[in-house]
Amino acid sequence: MSKSPYSAHPFEPTSKLRPSPWRLIACSAVLVALDFLLGPQYAISVFFVLPVISAAWYQGLRFACVLAATFSLMRFMSNWAWGFPMSMDTALVNNVMRAVTLMLVAFLTEQLASQMRKLKKRQALLEACLPVCPQCGVACRHDGQWLPIQHAQPLSTTTPPGSLCPECERKGYDMQTG
Repeated sequence: MSKSPYSAHPFEPTSKLRPSPWRLIACSAVLVALDFLLGPQYAISVFFVLPVISAAWYQGLRFACVLAATFSLMRFMSNWAWGFPMSMDTALVNNVMRAVTLMLVAFLTEQLASQMRKLKKRQALLEACLPVCPQCGVACRHDGQWLPIQHAQPLSTTTPPGSLCPECERKGYDMQTG
């Protein structure tokens, strides 16, 4: 079965461009270090959502939730190292809210990735069942009528032999006889 023109998307959950867990951890460590170095005046922890989204999309919910909890814990430890520029209670509440928010983002992202995987499987199944002329890319309906598809490439190369559209059969026959 050939891939559709849309199956090579880099954000597909099963993409070969998927970042390794170590790369996500390294990126996260850089963000945590930058967050600590900038001090309590600059809250860049909003950028913690990027590795959490990537982790949820490519690695799964469990890894993303661990990453979200780690970010919140590291931020709390940064507040402790800075001498709690705010009260300890406020810092604790802020970090719990940060963890819950990041975990919610991870959950929603993982649900989206899961739905995308299901849709890709369904698309592949439907493309494999659709008789498409390998020459010109027109599809045969259940009533035998051949109609053009609005894609630049044929959707399937698993079309059984001898299932050329009538126009391509005629052209092929003319080329063989002429």
